[in-house]
Formats: sequence, C-alpha cells, structure tokens
Amino acid sequence: MNLHGVYVYVEQQLQQLPPTLTYHNAGHTLSDVLPASQRLAAAYRLTPEAQSLLETAALFHDIGYLRQYTDNEPIAADWARQVLPGFGYTNEQIGVVERLILVTALPQAPTCMLEAIMCDADLDSLWRDDFIVISQALRTELENHGMQVPQQDWLNRQIDFLQQHHYFCEAESSRRQAGKQQNIRILKQLLEAS
Repeated sequence: MNLHGVYVYVEQQLQQLPPTLTYHNAGHTLSDVLPASQRLAAAYRLTPEAQSLLETAALFHDIGYLRQYTDNEPIAADWARQVLPGFGYTNEQIGVVERLILVTALPQAPTCMLEAIMCDADLDSLWRDDFIVISQALRTELENHGMQVPQQDWLNRQIDFLQQHHYFCEAESSRRQAGKQQNIRILKQLLEAS
C-alpha cells in the first residue's frame, strides 16, 4: 500500500472542493479527521496495516463532495474502489476502506473497532475547544447549499445532537465527554443570549 501516494492524490483532489464547503473541506479531512484517526489508532495499538486502511478511509471519506452534496459516502467509497488498486491495495483491503467510509454516514452504526474509530474520528470536534467555530462553519455550509437554519434553531439542534451523541471508543472517553459537556454549556449560554 502506498499511503503517501494516496495522501498526495487525495490532497490534490480536495483542493478542488468549492469554497461553499466551509465545513466539509480539505481542512476537515487533513487537519481534523486524519489526525484524530491516527491518535485513536495509536491508543488502540492497531497493526500497521489496519492503521493504513483507517488513514486511507479518513482521507477518502468526504471526497464524494466533489460530485454531490448529499449522500456522498457511496460516491467516496466507489471512488476509493476505482483508484486504490493503482496504489497497491488488494480487493480485500479496498473492501475494508469502503466499509470505513460508508459507516461515517449519519446515523453512525459501527460493527467493529476500526469502524468505531472511524466514526469517532469523523466527529472528533464535538468535544474540542474549537467546536463552536466548527459548528458555525457547518451552519454556513448548509446555508450555502440552500438550507437556512435560524440561529436559535441551530443552537437547539446542536445541543440535541451533542446530548444524543456518544463516542464508540473508550479511549479518551472521560476527556471527550467532559469537552462535550462544556460545549453543551456554551451552546446553552449562546441560546440564552440570542
């Protein structure tokens, strides 16, 4: 597997994403989901092959946005299936990558540890200090694609999402749960002030 080649390929593709994607952009993939997947992979001491497959899926998981905004996970999985043989991936490895991409669709329902890590990496920002900024970027993106959400509705939806969401991996669970609770408090303060 030529993971470095995949990184370069995907990075070049993601540079073509439209500026209307203020959340699902190259930064989300390369600076958010990929590092989160690497951090969780290290916590679980994945084999080098499993970590490479996870990182490959993290790189490809939102590439489907280049073709359409909704239901893009199957497009990303198919895209991976088409190009990964050229980077030395076997059919079995590609099948794993496809499943890891598809499991990121909401609602997430992982069935194994790799899928759980992928799901948690994709929503890693929910517990972090930059969540409010990232949340606003997602709201802007939705508005850019014709989905207007009034501020109070948005804040209520975000509060509900964080309250209902749970991470699948136990690694870092206390830190992540505490961060989510802090972000819920901030969202409630913003709601009261609006």
